[in-house]
Amino acid sequence: MDSSVFTDSSLTGFGGLIRDHRGSFLYDFYGSIDPSCITHAEVLTLYHGLDLCWSYGHRHVVCYSYSLHVIQLIRDPLNVFHMFGNLIGLIKKLLSQD
Repeated sequence: MDSSVFTDSSLTGFGGLIRDHRGSFLYDFYGSIDPSCITHAEVLTLYHGLDLCWSYGHRHVVCYSYSLHVIQLIRDPLNVFHMFGNLIGLIKKLLSQD
């Protein structure tokens, strides 16, 4: 998964691909959002990737991200007052499901 914010054009995009345990391609996803910060784009990318995995029945998932900040937001206790608290909460909910 990855995302980008292009400050010169005010575009924000995200995307990722899902592979099986052998590295073979399964699915991809991508999208764009209104101009935002990179943290929002990275959190949104993680949510969309996990949601796609869950919807196709994949329960044992390894996610790779360049954003240590986003990983910490997910690992730390939920701060409901965080700017992206609702989205982080949805990710935590996906991760807590059986």
